Amino acid sequence: MIRDSDMKQQGHNLLQGFSSEALVAKEMQRLGYTILGRNIRIMKGELDIVCRNEREMVIVEVRSLEDGTIEDCIEGVTRRKVRLVRRTAELFLMDKPVDYEEVRFFLACVIWRGAEPQITIIEDAF
Repeated sequence: MIRDSDMKQQGHNLLQGFSSEALVAKEMQRLGYTILGRNIRIMKGELDIVCRNEREMVIVEVRSLEDGTIEDCIEGVTRRKVRLVRRTAELFLMDKPVDYEEVRFFLACVIWRGAEPQITIIEDAF
């Protein structure tokens, strides 16, 4: 049986996740990237954010923590998750024109501590 408190927590986690992705997308735009898509689902995988600039295509995995450290965020990305994101990116890019020099994978950690969430973007995370 699903308890009311469990459903509220799931709703809170979803809202926090969507908010985190929106904040990271805004930050990537501020850094000069164009957002091509968010929450792109292909088979069993999902790409949180796909963006690009003139030279590169960037796949951003967004991790959100209510409290914790950057290390906690990094440790939360398992080898299985890395393989799944890379495979999903391959499938996504298969039918895209190759007008970029490289594909990079970033990890964005959003830690919701205090009034302002802390956003850290780790380039070439995997």
